[in-house]
Amino acid sequence: LLIASSIAGGFVEMGRTSLLYPLQTIKTRIQTDVHNFTLRSPPMEDRLLNLGTSFKRHVNAGDLYAGIKPTLLVSVPAIGVYYGVRDVSKRMLSMTVMDDIAISLGAALIADVVSLCFRTPADALALRLQNQDDEGDWVGDSYRNLPMVIVTDLPYLLSKIFLNRQFIHGSISIDRYA
Repeated sequence: LLIASSIAGGFVEMGRTSLLYPLQTIKTRIQTDVHNFTLRSPPMEDRLLNLGTSFKRHVNAGDLYAGIKPTLLVSVPAIGVYYGVRDVSKRMLSMTVMDDIAISLGAALIADVVSLCFRTPADALALRLQNQDDEGDWVGDSYRNLPMVIVTDLPYLLSKIFLNRQFIHGSISIDRYA
C-alpha cells in the first residue's frame, strides 16, 4: 500500500508540477517584484493593466522553469510520501475506535507533517531560484521555518478537505472524499 500510493502520488505530482511550474514562477516573480508595490492602491483597471504588463515582462524574461529540478527532486517524492503515509495511516487508524472522519483527518494530518519535512527545503530553494536570488543557506532557513510552515499549512489542509466536501453533491462521505 505504501509503495503503490507513493508511486501513484509521485507520478501525479510530476505531471502537475511540470505543467503548472511556469505559472508559479511568474506568480512568484510578480509577487516579489518591488516595482509592483505602491503606497496607495490604484484603481482596479490600473492594477489589471499593471498585472498584465508585469506578466508579459516576466514571460519575456524567460527561464520559467528556473528551480524546477530541486522542486521535482523533492516534491515528487514528498507528495508520494504524503499519499503513501496517508493511506497507511488510514489503515492503521481504522484499527482504533475513531470514526471515519477522524481517521481521514488524522491520516491527512500525519501525512502532511511528514511530507512537509521533505517538501520545505525544495520549496525554499525553488523560490530563491525563481526569484533569481542568491541561494544562501536555503536548507538551514527551511528547517528553521519548518514549524511555522507546519502551523500555517495544517489549517489550510483541513479546511480544504471540509470546504471542498461542502461543494460536492452526491452521497460521497467526507472520509471517502478526503
